[in-house]
Amino acid sequence: MQVFILTLLISISSIAQVYTVTRLRGDVFINDSKAKIGDLAKSGDILNAKGKNCFVQIKEQDSSVILLKDGKMIIRKNTTKESEISQISGILFHYLNPKKKKKFIIKTKNATFGIRGTKYFISEYPDKSYLCVCEGEVEGIDLSENESYSISKDQDLYIYSNKPAKKAAATNMMSMMGDKTFKEMGYPVNN
Repeated sequence: MQVFILTLLISISSIAQVYTVTRLRGDVFINDSKAKIGDLAKSGDILNAKGKNCFVQIKEQDSSVILLKDGKMIIRKNTTKESEISQISGILFHYLNPKKKKKFIIKTKNATFGIRGTKYFISEYPDKSYLCVCEGEVEGIDLSENESYSISKDQDLYIYSNKPAKKAAATNMMSMMGDKTFKEMGYPVNN
């Protein structure tokens, strides 16, 4: 009986979660269907915001909010304990509630990012992945060099496909862009 209860509790704690579309603009698709407010996105779904001024914002209950601008991402896994997203292109802004003990991974062509409760954004380019942390901390792993970097508030990380990674102080322009976007998302950065 104890084994059954333990198994049931473990199963409940790793139940698949869904995101709900809360905001969008322009040509936004979930898989091949045009997205609309209230649509659900789950593990295995591809989100695509096609065009310079297009975006989609998705929210998972009280733990995670993602805004994808002019880009494409795949929700690889999303449970109450763990999430994994592949960012193919564009800019991904993400708020992860620090009170939730959830493992969150973002994978790009050049890097893997381990997220702790924080606010940050990643821009994916053909030759590099760019990370800017607005609040909290993110662990970035350069896949070509197998090097790990801890990036905190107001720091950037550039991970290139053809040269060593570079950690630097965030520019005012990038910090202001992050602050403005998180405020628009409804999750302002604490300065």
